[in-house]
Amino acid sequence: MAYKQFNPALSIPVNFSVRDNPYPNSKEKFPKQLRIFVPKSTIDEWCTHLQNAKSEGDWKTGKVRNMETGQSEEVEGIFINGMGRKSTYEEDEDSCFGTINPRKIELHESEDIPF
Repeated sequence: MAYKQFNPALSIPVNFSVRDNPYPNSKEKFPKQLRIFVPKSTIDEWCTHLQNAKSEGDWKTGKVRNMETGQSEEVEGIFINGMGRKSTYEEDEDSCFGTINPRKIELHESEDIPF
C-alpha cells in the first residue's frame, strides 16, 4: 500500500511540553503540567483542522477523565498525536517536548444539489 504524501494542516506546528507543575497550591494533586503553544498565525488553521475532523466523521472511542471526581467515561472523538523528545532543560526526568502538525484533512465536496 502506497502512502500519501504528507500535507501538513498547519503552516507552523503547535508546540507542547510536559513538565513538573510549577504551582505549589496544586502540585500535590496534579504533579505534571501539559503546555500547548499555538502560534497566532496558525490558530485559524488549527480550528479549520478540528472542524474538518468533525465533518469527516472518522470517530474513535477514547476516555475522558474528570480530574475533580476521578471518574472517566468513554466518548467519541479524535486523537491528535505529536512527536516528542525527553527534555534536558527541566530538572525532572519525565519532562518532554515536541510538536504537533497533523495531516491535512481534505474534505470531499458533496455531489448533492443544495436546493
